[in-house]
Amino acid sequence: MFVGICYFAYPLYWLVINSSKGYGAHDGLFSGANPFDLISNMVGLFSQPDSLFGRWFLNSVIYSLISAIGATLFAAMAGYALAVYKFKGSGFIQFLILSLIMVPPNTIVLPLFLFFTKINIVNTPASVILPGLVSPVGAFFMMYYVRTSVPFELIQAARLDRASEFRIFTRIAMPIAKPMLAIVFLIVVIANWNAYFLPLVMLNDMKLYTLQVGLGTSEGGGGLIAGSIISTIPVLIAYLYLQRHMSSDLWNESASSTRIRKEKRVKVLPDTQPKRDKQRINGADGFRAIACLLVLLHHAIQRMNADFAPRWVKAIFFIGWRGEVGVSIFFVLSGCLLSFPFWNAFVNDHKMPNLKDYFSRRAARIVPGAWLALGVTTYIGVVHLHYPMNWTRFLAGVFFIFSFHYKTFFPSEFNGPLWTIGLEVWCYIVMPLIILLSCRFTKKIKFVWAWLLAWLVFLQILQPVIIHNFMTGIDSKGWMYGMTGGAKLWMPYWNFATFLSQYLCGVAAAFLIVVARKKVILSPIKWDIIGALSLITAFVLVCTREVPGVPDTLTKQPYNAPIFSLLIGVGIASVALGGRLWKSFDNRLFVYIAKISFGLYLWHWFLITIIQADIATDFTVNGLPDLFRWLGLVTFTYVIAWGIAVLSWRFIESPVLEYNQRRIARRKMTQEA
Repeated sequence: MFVGICYFAYPLYWLVINSSKGYGAHDGLFSGANPFDLISNMVGLFSQPDSLFGRWFLNSVIYSLISAIGATLFAAMAGYALAVYKFKGSGFIQFLILSLIMVPPNTIVLPLFLFFTKINIVNTPASVILPGLVSPVGAFFMMYYVRTSVPFELIQAARLDRASEFRIFTRIAMPIAKPMLAIVFLIVVIANWNAYFLPLVMLNDMKLYTLQVGLGTSEGGGGLIAGSIISTIPVLIAYLYLQRHMSSDLWNESASSTRIRKEKRVKVLPDTQPKRDKQRINGADGFRAIACLLVLLHHAIQRMNADFAPRWVKAIFFIGWRGEVGVSIFFVLSGCLLSFPFWNAFVNDHKMPNLKDYFSRRAARIVPGAWLALGVTTYIGVVHLHYPMNWTRFLAGVFFIFSFHYKTFFPSEFNGPLWTIGLEVWCYIVMPLIILLSCRFTKKIKFVWAWLLAWLVFLQILQPVIIHNFMTGIDSKGWMYGMTGGAKLWMPYWNFATFLSQYLCGVAAAFLIVVARKKVILSPIKWDIIGALSLITAFVLVCTREVPGVPDTLTKQPYNAPIFSLLIGVGIASVALGGRLWKSFDNRLFVYIAKISFGLYLWHWFLITIIQADIATDFTVNGLPDLFRWLGLVTFTYVIAWGIAVLSWRFIESPVLEYNQRRIARRKMTQEA
């Protein structure tokens, strides 16, 4: 399916790329336009004095709409009659409709032309509209759908109530058949909009041409390809509008599942409204997806040189370079999610989670994917790219102890994002100890807040001590010396203490969620307002103070920690406690991205490195001034990364997690027995 998507998406990609070029400039898959002519090409199609593009566009709209409306109406009436009424010759008519479906439409163009010549309607709009009014496929679909989805008992009951046959058709059958009506209309619209041979034969006057005939008989160039993009927009709009009327199961839908008449909405009382699951954090999937997308944007923007780009591209460039703060969001969110069961048990006087199960789940989630990425990237780097094997770095990566020295900070030369895994693993280990120590001495909520605040203050005091005593030397320091030189530049600012403090901001957010759910501190709308304000403040902070790859001038920590991480923690807690904002975060796309985010995070950088080495040597930091070439390479890279992430989740991560969950369940059942 992935190969099929690439196969069908390539022509669309080629269309977008080449529509931005001037006349005759169509060479190269990834070669963009210089200058960027997409907007001028589109405007020129309508504004040039001798251009008929606007006239062709209007002709296509008129021809297609009239044909589609008429064909849908006739197909509905014919299909309903053949499905409901029994009369002599109905079987032959059904056979005739099936026979017409098998006949290619272009084979009847010549007979139609000879017939229309005799009645003098050639070179008129009628010669194009009249053939489109007949849709054998639509009639067959409507007949089958009415026969299987409209109960005959309902029609008989309407007849007993003295409803006319026309009223039964319009008020009972057609509302039930609305999904099929939408499909027939869409089929006919697309067929007539894309028709080329019929209007080419029937029309001689260029002013009567359809858009497809006009484009097909014009000379090439960037403007022509831009016109092809415009020609796809109406069909796309029609599909997006009609798809909501289509049923997910057209052939098995019963009349009982279809609303024939719109009923008044009944207001649900507050005490009967469905309650959200208190065992999960609403909005967490959205934050995870946003963090992942920010990191991907950051690494993609690094490869672009925006010196000669338009102003709007420079704005994206500015934000993208600061997308590295997605790492901080990952840490805050991870601390919130993993501490939530512990705080939930503490506040509600439940049994604390089993530490053995906790560490087992963490190992099942992290170890398979991280080891696979480490092994594959190291092997390809040594065998394919001929880098020397560094066993110290590799073994430190295997045992997750690579984050404490600049020589092993990056366990793989070709997979930079792996550096966060070691720090996160050690946060997994320390976090339960901090929580259990606080729960051991007291049951008071105020003491827990004081305990968490004390840890944050202690880690902030510890930060300058670490920087002063563990500062790296100046020899071979900097990204020009590879990953090791970059790690030497980062260390000791990128240390375990600062990332543990960011992690604890998420722990405090989880505690706030549990306490606020139990005591109902504020209304959901107030939490939504607080969440929106905190996230906006975090965005402004990043835009004003964040310098990519450099610690904050005030706190001497990366990602404006701990101020940014505190704002994100407040945002996560407020969104989870709010009533509306979390629904925007937990949309279907973000939920799916969150599910495969670990694989996306682990593999995208490795693919960037491979493409830089084998395909495009200028696909490096600030290396691509061509906007469309950069866009093509990034799209190509991230589509492959998406595919690998899906396969990793389907065949590695998910099976390991399910096996571990079954093992834990069996052990609990044995203990209970």
